[in-house]
Amino acid sequence: MHHHRISSAPPPTPIATGRGLRSAAVDDRILTEYLQRSLQVPSLSPPPKNHYPHHHRTPADVGYASLIRSEDPSVRLFVDSVREFGAAVVGGHGVGEGEVRRVVGVSEMVFGVERERRRLLQLWGGDGEEEFYWVRPMNEAAEDCFREIVGEDFHFFRDTMEGISTKLESIAENVGQILSQHMTLKKPSDADGVASAGSILCVQKHNPLNKERNHNIERGCSYRALGLHLATEDLQFRVTSGSRSVPFYVPGGCLVITVGEQLQEWSGGDLEMVTGEAIFEPSKDAEPSYLIEFMCSPSSLNVEPVDPSEKKIISLMDQLLIIISLTFLHLFWTWISSVFAS
Repeated sequence: MHHHRISSAPPPTPIATGRGLRSAAVDDRILTEYLQRSLQVPSLSPPPKNHYPHHHRTPADVGYASLIRSEDPSVRLFVDSVREFGAAVVGGHGVGEGEVRRVVGVSEMVFGVERERRRLLQLWGGDGEEEFYWVRPMNEAAEDCFREIVGEDFHFFRDTMEGISTKLESIAENVGQILSQHMTLKKPSDADGVASAGSILCVQKHNPLNKERNHNIERGCSYRALGLHLATEDLQFRVTSGSRSVPFYVPGGCLVITVGEQLQEWSGGDLEMVTGEAIFEPSKDAEPSYLIEFMCSPSSLNVEPVDPSEKKIISLMDQLLIIISLTFLHLFWTWISSVFAS
């Protein structure tokens, strides 16, 4: 960019000579040259497009303590964020850094064994992704698989998984209570038994050399009301619903609360299900990254059953309104016809 300083000197004045003042033509030429020098517009070029920051709305970040105390600004922010984005970020929830490190540490007992043995646990993921599920309640067959893989450290492994699952479940119960107080939830009559399906703790390990995520939880696992995604480090997160994708920053240790398919159905469309995933950048020098995801349908969600008779009443009312409307239109058309006929 070239900058040209605008001169602050006054314009030249006619100079006396031996024969008097200069001619008007000479003075005009000098004045013209002065104006060209002084008033030359500097050449300006706009900054590159990426110079301007892209501002977009992102899910709210609220403190857990203010939520459970039902402080109005925080609760309103949280509920509005869940409605708008299907997600909200919650910090200060009580799951400590030491607990997260223990979960990551014991998870390596599973990730560290050969793939053939890990297939017993039905692990999913691509070449750069590894994950396993700790299901509650755990059936005997699944527990035997973990016991065989982990070996003599199984009890410590189980206690660690149960410990963090219990804490996350308690957080989910409080979140469910808040949502129930601010929206009407109704459960279809054919949804009985889904809420009692239990909870799932999923530990995901990401290879730093792999760019693509291939997180693929089957519907039987993902069909829950809430998802709690615990960031083990500072990261970029993304929630996706249909064609809409919203990326945002999540500090390490914070939770991202997301709406599940079940809660979308119970809210009657008031809430929209989203898929949440961490965005890991590939790096040759970085250590593996981890994400802990907890999926559940908290019992605190005050879900009213849909009365089948209520559906019939609404249907009859709709039919009655249609009949009245058609009758009115018929009478109106008959009157118009009689007016023009006369």
